[in-house]
Amino acid sequence: MKEQMEHVKSTVKDLSPSRKEIEAEFDAEEADQELERIIDRFSGRVKLKGFRQGKAPREMVKQMFASDIHQSLYDSLVPKVLDEVLTRHGIRPVGMPVVNDLSYEQGRPLRLKDVVEKWPDFHIGSAPV
Repeated sequence: MKEQMEHVKSTVKDLSPSRKEIEAEFDAEEADQELERIIDRFSGRVKLKGFRQGKAPREMVKQMFASDIHQSLYDSLVPKVLDEVLTRHGIRPVGMPVVNDLSYEQGRPLRLKDVVEKWPDFHIGSAPV
């Protein structure tokens, strides 16, 4: 059984009976910890001229690979956050949610807004399915 991520805040708005808009916020401290783990991974693997592999200064690695580091952070956290929100709100998506807005700055929460198509609710006889 999965643990619920208590560091995710979310709201769900009905756009139509089968479309939901999700706004979620992932705890800043947890996001910063994940960012630091990713920077450590990059620092240990990159080869920069004038430095042995894994010995380049973290700040230099952070500046030179900022977009790759942020993309790795998004790739790591967004699926976890979406899975938690969908499970918490009982939403069964038809396909992959479409993330419209995604932002993160160190020291601030990771925020995302997306739209998801869900399976329609229907009833067979007198019991909902």
